[in-house]
Amino acid sequence: LAGLMALSTYFATESKIIRSEANQTIPIIIQHGTNDPVVSFSLGEQAKESLSNLNYNVTLQSYAMEHSVCAEQIIDIKLFKRSKFKY
Repeated sequence: LAGLMALSTYFATESKIIRSEANQTIPIIIQHGTNDPVVSFSLGEQAKESLSNLNYNVTLQSYAMEHSVCAEQIIDIKLFKRSKFKY
């Protein structure tokens, strides 16, 4: 895998994750709206903390939005993809 993007989500399988050296260097980006009424922003923060505690390379990006996408986020997705794939 070139990377993992988690958008407006939470870490539902946290208690079952098994850390593996094979995927230790995969960059992980969590993107979440700070005003999300469906999946609380704090759940995104908890996911970042849990993955960081497992020594994964994880970044949390926040946006002033609800449970949706915004133009700023689309740009960040594009930048992340460009950094992983040369096209």
